[in-house]
Amino acid sequence: MMKFSIIVPVLGFVLLTPVAIAEARTWTSADGSKSFEADYLSSSSDSVRLRRKGKAIDVSFEHLSEADLSWIRDTVAAAESLEKFTTSSFGKSLKKLQKLKGKRFTRYQMETPPKYFILYFPASW
Repeated sequence: MMKFSIIVPVLGFVLLTPVAIAEARTWTSADGSKSFEADYLSSSSDSVRLRRKGKAIDVSFEHLSEADLSWIRDTVAAAESLEKFTTSSFGKSLKKLQKLKGKRFTRYQMETPPKYFILYFPASW
C-alpha cells in the first residue's frame, strides 16, 4: 500500500503595501498654507487623532488636505482588510509566523494581508 502525504506549508508572502500606523508623516492644512509633523494614531468618522510632540491631538477632517484624507482612507481600509483576514480560519492558522533575521528566526506580525501565497505540495509516489 502506498502512502501519500501532502503538506501545505505557506512558504512566503509578498506584502506589497505596508500599513503605516504610528508612522511620522507631514500633515498639511486644507488650504495648503500650513504643515506639521505628527504620528497617526487613529481616526473616527469626522476627525483624526495624531501624536505631535508627545501629545495626542484631534484634528477635524475639514482642516486636512485631500492628500491626507486619502492617506487616512487607505490606512483604515488596509487595517480593516488585515482584521478580516486574521479572523478568517486561514488567517487564524498563521498566528505564529516567523521570519528569518540574520541567522535566527524571529516572530513576525503581519501588517497587511498577503496579496500572494506560495504553496508547496511535496509528493512521493
